[in-house]
Amino acid sequence: MWNAASAALAVDQQPNVILFLVDDMGPMDTSVPFMTDGDGKSKRYPLNDYYRTPAMERLP
Repeated sequence: MWNAASAALAVDQQPNVILFLVDDMGPMDTSVPFMTDGDGKSKRYPLNDYYRTPAMERLP
């Protein structure tokens, strides 16, 4: 009994990992700007405003 309870507790403490495997997605194909300028700041392009990806915007 103790073994099952400790195993269940261990599963709850593991980090959550989500892996997105996407084919043919460019750096401007989301509303999150992945391109940067010379200073390392995010740079928006017109396509960043065309595609809406609100869930990606909420990621830390």
